[in-house]
Amino acid sequence: MLRLSRQCAMFWYLTSILVLIASPFGLEDARAGSPDDLSTDISSTRESLLPKVAPTNGLGQTTVSTPTVPVGLSTRQDLLPLPRKVLNTQKSSASHPLDPAIQLMQICRNRFAAVFDYEARIVQQERVGKSLLPPQDLQAKFRTHPQSIYLKWKSPEAGREAIYVEGRDEGKLLVHAAGVKKAFLGVNRIDPDSPQAKREMRYSITEGGIGQTIDKLIVRWEYERRFEETDVTITSVKINGRPCVLISAVHPHPDDGKFIFHTLRVYVDRENMLPIRTEAYGYPEKPGKNPGELLESYTYLDLRLNPGLRDIDFSIANPAYEFSRF
Repeated sequence: MLRLSRQCAMFWYLTSILVLIASPFGLEDARAGSPDDLSTDISSTRESLLPKVAPTNGLGQTTVSTPTVPVGLSTRQDLLPLPRKVLNTQKSSASHPLDPAIQLMQICRNRFAAVFDYEARIVQQERVGKSLLPPQDLQAKFRTHPQSIYLKWKSPEAGREAIYVEGRDEGKLLVHAAGVKKAFLGVNRIDPDSPQAKREMRYSITEGGIGQTIDKLIVRWEYERRFEETDVTITSVKINGRPCVLISAVHPHPDDGKFIFHTLRVYVDRENMLPIRTEAYGYPEKPGKNPGELLESYTYLDLRLNPGLRDIDFSIANPAYEFSRF
């Protein structure tokens, strides 16, 4: 019995020594992750985002030289690490200036793969034809599968609503006007790709959303890799108080039809690792790095990821919506 007690005591003593020896090495290993590792673990992103109080005019200013941007969300300090070769394009060994931007969008795509639905306030402004339309302020809900979109206009035409669900309603967009028009027109069923549906928008409603934005950016930039005509800068900025990575892709040469935009700016939220604002500009009259007129801008505010949206959130039967005629 005495021998057994001595053996147990010796076992616990040796175990304690091993723990003390191993602990520092375990800590060093945890801290030794390469900052250049592009497989950053983004699954631990915190989803709770605190809304920021807006000024009286409803609009705020970014801390970079960009057009006026609606006030967004609060800043958090526990941000995800970003690979150095994404932030520092000058020291990157990438074979093309766009490679770091594409790599960052791949990270965003991986992050978005864990998003099943989301809600946001969207402020967008688009140039349709030769006219720059007034900013549109919308409350939006999105579901990835099946693709489902609900929009409610806050301005202009406050109260207008639209719903689109892939594979339902014969592929039609369901929309009603605001005010007195709703009583006379009721709910309209529109082809989302028709000129009527895109009369006030540059794109179909089916092309909207964060996931679609990521996919289009990757496709566009992979196409542009075929040419050596894109100047890329990637910097850390704050937009509406939120730390972001700003990707700026500029085509300083004269417009020869290869590219859609002269300048494209993409703001990736450092906490979410998702693009929360894009700006696109046309070509200027004189070739150079200064962009021409604003063509489109989209800002996602008060973003809530995976709130658990249901079928009723994308149905005209939702009692919280105003699709009934009276």
